[in-house]
Amino acid sequence: MRHLWLFLAWVFASGLAVAQEGTKVSVAAYMSDPKFAAYEKVAQARAEELLNDSKYVVLDEAKARQLKKGWVDLADPGHVITAEEFVKRAGRYDIEKIVRVGVSVSVKPVLGLFYTATATAEFRIVDKSAKVQAFTLNEMGTRGVPPSDGLTEGAAISNAIQRAVDGAAQRASLTVVSPALPKGVPLVLEAVTTAPPETELAPASTAVNDAPWVSAAKLNKETWRGEDKACVAVSPDGQVGAVGGYTWAVDRLGGLNRTYGGRVHLVDIAGGQEFNLHTVHPVGKRESGEDGTSSPIACGFIGNWRYLVVATGNVLSCYDVERGAETCRLKLQGAPKQAQLSVGRVGNAAYVALQTEKAKTYYRVVLAK
Repeated sequence: MRHLWLFLAWVFASGLAVAQEGTKVSVAAYMSDPKFAAYEKVAQARAEELLNDSKYVVLDEAKARQLKKGWVDLADPGHVITAEEFVKRAGRYDIEKIVRVGVSVSVKPVLGLFYTATATAEFRIVDKSAKVQAFTLNEMGTRGVPPSDGLTEGAAISNAIQRAVDGAAQRASLTVVSPALPKGVPLVLEAVTTAPPETELAPASTAVNDAPWVSAAKLNKETWRGEDKACVAVSPDGQVGAVGGYTWAVDRLGGLNRTYGGRVHLVDIAGGQEFNLHTVHPVGKRESGEDGTSSPIACGFIGNWRYLVVATGNVLSCYDVERGAETCRLKLQGAPKQAQLSVGRVGNAAYVALQTEKAKTYYRVVLAK
C-alpha cells in the first residue's frame, strides 16, 4: 500500500510538471517606487530567465512590453483581475498565464564607502480563469538573508532585486539553477598617523549591559573553564548585539595554572538567541609579542550589523558577522587594559577611533584590496 501511495504521488507530481511544461506566459515587472523604474528591466529579465529554466514558454520582449502597456491596471498591486478582463487584455497574445512581478527596494550609503540595499519581491501568477497564486520574499536584511552591498548604488540594487526575485520564484516552485548570492564588501582598518580634522565620532557601543538580550550570550560557566562578561554593543540597526567574553581555563594537571582567551558572542536581539561566535584569542598561552590582556576591552559595529570591530589588550580585529570571517587584525601597542571605540564619517572617509587609558589612535575604514 505504501508503495502504491508513493507511485501515485510520483504520478501526480509528474502530471504537474507536464502541465507546467510548455505553458505560455507573459511577465510584467513593476517597481513600487517610480524613482527605481529603470530597474524594472532587471526584475523582468530575471523572472523570464527563471520561467524559461522551469520550461515555461515566455512571450517575447516586444509583445510582453506591448501587453503591459495596454493593460494599465496591472500596475496596481491591489487590482483584481477577472476572467473576462484576462481574455480582453491578453487573449490575442495566446498566453495562459500572466506573471506580475512587484518589487520594492531600499538603498542607502554606508560610511561613504559603499551602498547597501534590500528588496522584496512578489510573484503573482494569474491564469485565464482568474485563479491567483502569490509568492513573496520579504525577509532580506535580516540574519540569514543579508542585504546586498555594492561599490555603486546600481550594483547593490541590482543584486538585491535578483536575489528577491529568486526567493519569490523558489517559493513558487520555479527552477532556480544559479541563485544570485549576496554581495558583500569586506572592510578593513588602516592606521593613520594624525587625527583627521574636524572629526565627529560617535561611540560604537552604548550602555546596554542590562538589556534582556544580553543574557542570551552563552558564557562558559564550567567548574574549570569559565567566562566573564567584558564589552557589550548593539548594531546601529538594532538587530544584533555583541557580548565580549574573557575566557579562562584551569590546568588541573599543571599546578592549577590559568590560561586566558577572548571572544565575542553575536546575539539576534529580536529572537533572543546567540547565532555566531568570534574567537579573537583562543584560551591558551599568549603568542610572541602579546603582552596585554586577551579580554575584549571594547567592541562595536561599523555601518550595520555585518561589520564588527573588537579591541583586546593585544589586537584590533575586524569581523564579518554574516560570513563568519575575520577581515583584519592589527597589533596594538602599550598593552591597554581599558578602551572605547568610536565610529564616524569625515567628508568622504570613515574612521574608527580607539581611546585607551594611554592614547587615542585613529584608523581609516577602507575596502579590502
